[in-house]
Amino acid sequence: MQSEELTAVKAGKARMFYGYIIVSAGFFLLAVIWGTSLSYGIFFDSWIQAFGWNRAELSGAASINNIVLGVFFITTAKLCERFPPKIIIAATGVVLALGFYLLSYTQTLWQLYLFYGVIVALGMSAYIVTLSIVARWFNKRRGLVTGIVFSGMSAGTMILPPVTSQIISTYGWQSAMLILAIIALVIMIAASQFIKREPKDMGLKPYGSNETEVHHGAASGISMKQALRTGQFWIVCALYFIFVFCQIIIMVHVVIHAIGLGVSPGASSLILFVYGLVGIIGVNAVGLAADRFGNKICFTAGFALTVVAFLILIFARSMPTLYLFAGVFGLAWGGTQVLFSPVVAELFGLRAHSVILASAGFAGCAGAAIGPFAAGYIFDVGGSYYPAFILSACLAAGAALMALMLRPIVTLNSNR
Repeated sequence: MQSEELTAVKAGKARMFYGYIIVSAGFFLLAVIWGTSLSYGIFFDSWIQAFGWNRAELSGAASINNIVLGVFFITTAKLCERFPPKIIIAATGVVLALGFYLLSYTQTLWQLYLFYGVIVALGMSAYIVTLSIVARWFNKRRGLVTGIVFSGMSAGTMILPPVTSQIISTYGWQSAMLILAIIALVIMIAASQFIKREPKDMGLKPYGSNETEVHHGAASGISMKQALRTGQFWIVCALYFIFVFCQIIIMVHVVIHAIGLGVSPGASSLILFVYGLVGIIGVNAVGLAADRFGNKICFTAGFALTVVAFLILIFARSMPTLYLFAGVFGLAWGGTQVLFSPVVAELFGLRAHSVILASAGFAGCAGAAIGPFAAGYIFDVGGSYYPAFILSACLAAGAALMALMLRPIVTLNSNR
């Protein structure tokens, strides 16, 4: 008898479970979405030299990007409920490529804000939808497969920023933007064609489901309206806010912070390489651990490890300690980020999973909007990032305590 992991039954014939194709497509989608967009900080030094913009102004574009992204998270999730997801995701890939193409012609600050802040944000909005679709295909091992998908985000973060830095040093920042546009267009359109909303669209059932779940699993849980009335929803939103607040400060400012410590631009960009490499280990190890030990324990540990990472960064003065920070922060990031989708499924069920997750993601985008701008402003006023790092450590400590308060509420009557 073939294992449940490798087969599904359709019309009496055994075949490879299509959910793993979804996972593979999700890997490449997240690699492109985040690998290209998180290369943004690599362009800071070039733009400061070319246009004289300060760090708060450059961070402002990232803040707009994250506010707009939060709105588009919800809009794209709703569109994918009405239309085939592969069409919507392919369309976001076209828009993402367009954003980077236009950025190659940027000459003014308002263009930067429009092209990166709005157009690129729309192109990134398939992120939450991809995670929600993966959750619908797996009832068991949801943490593990979500970790595999998030490995794409780590791989993109590990590869594209250093490659972008090399292209900038060799051919200039405009050429780097054009190459990012081509990568986004080709890979996102190709990967999106393998996406199916849920198993029943192919006459299949989710991995690990029973017969009742085959018919009712997709509708189990509570509605968005019911979720809004629960304290658990607002805790998840607060956790998402803090998590992304801390993450984006690092992604936008850590390279130029390292340069300020006397590290070369090339060596500084490798901080993101280490972060992405260790993040791959984190998302897979913690996804597997969460399936065995529970989401809440691993969720809490991820935020606690974030505190440790910021303490290392505060005292880091050399490349070895900066790389140590990147490793710890990558592990903390992977161990936290991978659990948001499974946690939402565990707390609220799958009935409104994509919209609830997208709404929590909007809170995260608010954190991403405030974080990099606040850190840039703090530096411009005081000449140091350290107050921003201390604030992030304190917020992460509070998040670890809030994660302990999470309780499933899916026993509520979903038809109420």
